[in-house]
Amino acid sequence: MTDEIKKTEEKKEIKQEEEKPSNNLIEQAVQLAGRIEEGNKRFEEIAKRFEAAQAQAILGGKTDMGVQPAPKKELTPKEYADLISKGIDPNKN
Repeated sequence: MTDEIKKTEEKKEIKQEEEKPSNNLIEQAVQLAGRIEEGNKRFEEIAKRFEAAQAQAILGGKTDMGVQPAPKKELTPKEYADLISKGIDPNKN
């Protein structure tokens, strides 16, 4: 009989051990869910700041396109002749 009692106690211990990991897994899942929620909140904050910065850049006249160079000034024949007489190449300006 003592053998039967030991076996039943061992079975109970095994069942308790099996239950612990499942609880442990549940606790881990709850912790991970909390971390995911925190990450999502941080992402939302960063996205809002990014949107605000983009709106400010657009309203402030700053865009991703950058600064375009000023169009080249066309030389009049007189200006062209003056540059040639001074020895300056008018195509390098």
